[in-house]
Amino acid sequence: MSEPFIFKVVLRNRSRFPIDIVWENARDLEHVAVLHRRTNVSFQMIDFDPDPTGGHPYLAMTFRVRRRLLGFLQTSNFGRRRIAGDYEIHQIDFNPLFGVTTFLRSRLERCEDNPGETWMIDEVRIRMPRWLSPLRGLFESALRRHTRIQCAEDEPFRERRVELARRGIRLPLSLLNAPLWNRGFPATRER
Repeated sequence: MSEPFIFKVVLRNRSRFPIDIVWENARDLEHVAVLHRRTNVSFQMIDFDPDPTGGHPYLAMTFRVRRRLLGFLQTSNFGRRRIAGDYEIHQIDFNPLFGVTTFLRSRLERCEDNPGETWMIDEVRIRMPRWLSPLRGLFESALRRHTRIQCAEDEPFRERRVELARRGIRLPLSLLNAPLWNRGFPATRER
């Protein structure tokens, strides 16, 4: 078996909103299938580890996401995401169809030139079968497109959060869907 091909890319997108608003949005993974229809078809939470302190909606989450490749083509990825600390998320995504694993370190930083805006920095390492290595440029441009589209689609969502905060409304960030694990293994009552 040949050694895998590994490459790294750093993606930077800028939000016109403060870091705390962008952070709320970054932790919310359930919105990807609703808000990001151009890049994702569906999202299914498989299981999650709750945050005992209540500071985050979860500490880690296992999920499946169906993504759009080239318009009508779709593929399923399985992943694990964890909140690594303030303004930082780590995620592993695996695509069984192509045997591609993506390692993501996503972090937020305040913009030096305007502290009311936020840099979203995604450090991505991709591990793929060597036969896919000639497609590195395609993978990299698809990642850039994917993050650029999602950032643009998230801006109105962030704007709404700012408006609600301005009105004194601070909605707690929580998980809205029951994980697949709970639906497959429902709690049984003891008799």
